[in-house]
Amino acid sequence: MSVFNFFVVLSGILTTGIAASLQGGKPMAPLTAILGALLALFAFVFQRLDRRGSGLVKLAEEALAAGETRCMPPYARILGLEETRTSAAGAGAWTFGKSFRIIFWTMGVGGAGASLVAICRITW
Repeated sequence: MSVFNFFVVLSGILTTGIAASLQGGKPMAPLTAILGALLALFAFVFQRLDRRGSGLVKLAEEALAAGETRCMPPYARILGLEETRTSAAGAGAWTFGKSFRIIFWTMGVGGAGASLVAICRITW
């Protein structure tokens, strides 16, 4: 979560810079292109970091669930119960991961779009 919080702050700063440089017109277009490209790059990097973190959490959950199965009575197994509830919710369940992916994708496309707009301003 702290990595995502850092992304939100960083993308907010970059988005503010993009908006300000877009208002500056053609002389500020190179700065807009750079900031947009940075936003797209950071969105990609943070999405990969989130994917890595999710994978590690899933590995830890599997290890804990295996330990619960061997060592705890059925009424005390928390992870098995959570897995059953998650499966019952189905593929349409809204998760933190899905929310994060949408935000990373939106910011990445927005940054790339701002870069393209700025490059068009430079060339025309």
